[in-house]
Amino acid sequence: MSAQVFGRLMKSPSQDFVTELFQTAFTCGKNPVPLTVQEKCAEMMELPRPEVGELFEEIQKLIQTVLFESVSTKEGLVGLIPEGTPEKLTKLVVGVVSQNLQKWREQSAGNELSLPALKEFDWRIDIKTASDKVSRMSAPTALVQMKVEEVATRADELAPLRVVDFEVSKDTLGVMLDGMGKILEQLNSVTSN
Repeated sequence: MSAQVFGRLMKSPSQDFVTELFQTAFTCGKNPVPLTVQEKCAEMMELPRPEVGELFEEIQKLIQTVLFESVSTKEGLVGLIPEGTPEKLTKLVVGVVSQNLQKWREQSAGNELSLPALKEFDWRIDIKTASDKVSRMSAPTALVQMKVEEVATRADELAPLRVVDFEVSKDTLGVMLDGMGKILEQLNSVTSN
């Protein structure tokens, strides 16, 4: 990391703007910050766009290092700031990172999952009054709707939400609940240890 590149933060119009730069860099992850965002920031900082692009890269490296190495103390953060960075700027950067660190850790942990996540669950009981088979008439079934958040494929877009609807009979539901009960028992035994 370069003190010269970090020094460009001194051209920021406000501390809130620095916070926004760091949040944008985090949101983009390992992907480059979009050129339109870089151009807007360059205009506000009165810097050439390529220099702002380098600054975003340095900010992303710092955030990734802090998250990967689990740095949690202010002293640890100061140790990651390049030597030669003005003290006032070092304090500002450490403050911004400290303020957002917990939120970034939680978001990063959530992003590590490679499987879809259940967001909503709804159900209702349905009794069929017409069927091509007499044995299926008047048999209650459960109609289940689950809203599942898929894994986002790009850092600059929200994860898509998929709706899954299915019908389940009383017998199938019994088997499913038995399996869920076993999962719950295993989770409880792991968390109690």
